Amino acid sequence: MLCLAGLLGGCAGTPRAPAVPPVAGLPGPADPEAWQAQQAYAGAAIPFEVLGKVGMPRGSANLRWRQQGERFDLRFWGPFGAGTATIEGDPAWVRFVREDLRREGDPVAILRDELGWRVPVAALAWWVRGLPAPGAPTDAIGFEGSRLAGLRQSGWTIAVERYGQQADGGWLPARVTALGDGGRFTLVLQAWRVGPDFPADADPAGVAVPEVPVPEVAVPGEAAAP
Repeated sequence: MLCLAGLLGGCAGTPRAPAVPPVAGLPGPADPEAWQAQQAYAGAAIPFEVLGKVGMPRGSANLRWRQQGERFDLRFWGPFGAGTATIEGDPAWVRFVREDLRREGDPVAILRDELGWRVPVAALAWWVRGLPAPGAPTDAIGFEGSRLAGLRQSGWTIAVERYGQQADGGWLPARVTALGDGGRFTLVLQAWRVGPDFPADADPAGVAVPEVPVPEVAVPGEAAAP
């Protein structure tokens, strides 16, 4: 598991590659070719569908995430003790539906109001695949082997705490924790499907996903959240 404070200073007793971003002209991962291969693999993992769970301080919910280009379709069920909710759209516009509530408009405002996330929407599809979002300011980055372990980008600290091996032998994130001024959340990503064809849009509520604890996540230079 990544110690997020180690992005800038290192975790005692845990050797890791230099935690600095190549885009800043500083040393990158210990094996640049392997990191390039991982970037190519994860970057090609779109369109994708992933099933799992999201945990936040207010509770947890099962999650199905579909992404095609910049367009996304997030379905939550059993969210925080309620029924089913969906968020669909792109970085410029979303529609949120939950029972009798329906909202359309600015993604940042709607995610903030309905989920408590003040997050750069365009970056999410990159972070969930274990990749830095292109064009966004990157303050620090850390690697474990050939894969991204964590980064600080756009005011958020992202830890890819675990990867899962896919049927084709590649690796995609299985657990991602994010902490920023806009909130904190944990994603447990159990089942990835990559490709243009998704199964019929049936209710995925039969997928069993374990409870997701929301861990204390230390941001470099800041105290952990109470």
